[in-house]
Amino acid sequence: MSANDLEAQYRLLFEGSPICQFIEDYSEIKKYLDKLPVKKTRKEFEKYFQENPEEIEHVIKMAKIIDLNRGAVDLFEAPSKNELKGSLGAITGEATYDVFKDEILAFYFGKKVFQAEAINYTLSGKELQILFRAAIVPGFENSLKRIIVSIIDLTDLKTTKKALKSSEERYQALFNSVPIGIGIATYDGRLLEYNKSMLDIMGLDANSVKTVNVKEFYINPTDRENILDKLQKTGKIRNEEYMLKRNDGQIIPVLVNMDLFRLEDEDVVFSAFINNTEIHNYRQELEHRVRTRTLDLEQSNLELKIINEKLLQKSSELEEFVYTISHDLKSPLLSIAGFTYLIRTKIQEELDEELNEFFERIRHNTTRMEKIIEEILEYSRIGRIVESKSYYPLIEIIEEVLKTFTPRLKADNIKLDIQDNLPKVYAVRKQLLLVFQNLIDNAIKFMDPEKPEKEIRIGIEEENEKYITLFVADNGIGIREEDFSKLFRLFTRISDPRTEHITGSGIGLANVKKIVETCGGDVWVESKLNEGSTFYLKLPKYDFEL
Repeated sequence: MSANDLEAQYRLLFEGSPICQFIEDYSEIKKYLDKLPVKKTRKEFEKYFQENPEEIEHVIKMAKIIDLNRGAVDLFEAPSKNELKGSLGAITGEATYDVFKDEILAFYFGKKVFQAEAINYTLSGKELQILFRAAIVPGFENSLKRIIVSIIDLTDLKTTKKALKSSEERYQALFNSVPIGIGIATYDGRLLEYNKSMLDIMGLDANSVKTVNVKEFYINPTDRENILDKLQKTGKIRNEEYMLKRNDGQIIPVLVNMDLFRLEDEDVVFSAFINNTEIHNYRQELEHRVRTRTLDLEQSNLELKIINEKLLQKSSELEEFVYTISHDLKSPLLSIAGFTYLIRTKIQEELDEELNEFFERIRHNTTRMEKIIEEILEYSRIGRIVESKSYYPLIEIIEEVLKTFTPRLKADNIKLDIQDNLPKVYAVRKQLLLVFQNLIDNAIKFMDPEKPEKEIRIGIEEENEKYITLFVADNGIGIREEDFSKLFRLFTRISDPRTEHITGSGIGLANVKKIVETCGGDVWVESKLNEGSTFYLKLPKYDFEL
């Protein structure tokens, strides 16, 4: 083969291959290292760079990219070769500094080939997991003026080969160093070129490869024809898996990349093979696991559905029981209140101060019991009795609630701040009134009377197409963080010396939670002691079932 033919084949492999390839010049680095005031030992250089980490970046900038192929342009997402030529520092980030240092020192101390995995980035900033192999071009061992760098993108298994050569030895050294099966074959299946990795993948040796035809690799005879047909139409094949038969009869999955080009007036196929057995087996194992887990999940879902149906039944029975008991308690309680009033009226003239106090306590407690029963009934109705929902402007709901609280707000000198342009929400009007009634009532009750400026704020925290998150905030006495989870439980009152004088049933916030969740929303609280509390309501803006 003539020198011109070798050069043409080299340029064909270099430019036509999709494998990323650089030719770099490290001669300035060599000169710089020669002049460093350290003993010329690997250990001393390692110590120097460890004590002067900024020097690594300085050294990298001395490395020059003097040539590259289209595969490098594609991999690093560059508009053209010009953006990549020049200093290696332009495409080398901090994540690669240590690996580059090891490479430079390896070459400086006599190694001719260096290989490592590293992280790099494209010009657009996308991270690349790469396997790169650098080799000194024969004849440049002393100057380091020509370094061949091959990069394989491990990120998406797009692994191909780039070949560069200026002589037959340089071409063969590079061609055989790539850990991917590379071959060039004619349309009728004759292998023109191949590397050692190709022989290893297909179980061939130097003798058997002479008589082999690539058609024999394919288990399905039509695969080869389909590949050639696709190459004629598109000119390339990327990351397609085929089942091939090795020379020893073993069937293996192979990831294939191919390009169609012309060599010496003949159409030939440039192929890159990767033994995909481990990934293939792992994928099959994952698919098996997915099928098994899916069956387990279906069984679990079925069991969960049965449990949920039972829970719903029990919950319905419990709510019905609570409603019935609460309803039935009202009649005797009203009777007690009525007869107590009649007795007190009849013997009014005979009552002393102590008896009057007893009757007053009976009246107070029956009234309180009646209110608690009414709140329990209200709680049991939520979600059990289907009431019509509609769209309501929030400002109208809040203004109606405030009619009850305006005197208390003025008496306690509490400032009320309501945000403008509150939207509509989809809910039951009566229940929405109850939510804000409870939240505003709590904000007033738990206000710190010693604060000179008392304030309640109502507004929007966040809004999107489906939900609106509202807040009702105060600068009252606040709530301990460990008590957050207890607030919305039924009949729960927080133990706090500051609030012992405040009466309540412990049902209000439970009602709020149940109403909001029945609407398809959520409620939570954030608070700091002595600074105040903020209750958040995430409510739907429309009916999800429409």
